[in-house]
Amino acid sequence: MTSTTEPLTKTDRRSALARADRPFRGIALIIVSTVFLGCSDTMAKYLSLTLPSVQIAWIRFLVFALIFLPAMLTTTPNIFRSVRPGIQLCRGITLLSSSLFFIIGLRYLPIAEASQRLSQFPADYLGITERGRLQPGAWADCVRLDRSLTLTAVMVEGEDIDFKNA
Repeated sequence: MTSTTEPLTKTDRRSALARADRPFRGIALIIVSTVFLGCSDTMAKYLSLTLPSVQIAWIRFLVFALIFLPAMLTTTPNIFRSVRPGIQLCRGITLLSSSLFFIIGLRYLPIAEASQRLSQFPADYLGITERGRLQPGAWADCVRLDRSLTLTAVMVEGEDIDFKNA
């Protein structure tokens, strides 16, 4: 058996160029997505005090859909057609369930443990031992909140910051 390779069409070449390695763009997008996810989870924590979990999940879905809308409108429609729509439906249901359970769980999680999950766990995953925790030898980046969750102090790298006049 011999295999023959057909010449690439113009669309195939453009698609291959779009997938070319761009490590800095990839790193930047991962950092932005991590920050966005952390902000989204923090907002869900505060919203869970006043809104039902289902409503928070729908708000998250709508915000993510609005963010993704420009990408959907600027690409060809065939890119979103699935070969296996049943698997995509299961994936969507799993993602929705994951969001609902996460938001419901945040309601029962103390604020200190929630902030640890948003700071120490990502730092540990990335192998950054001097960030994400309050311990001797680590950089002390933290905020202090009162019982009504009003910001009362900010510390960056161990130094108090005058955030009220910033």
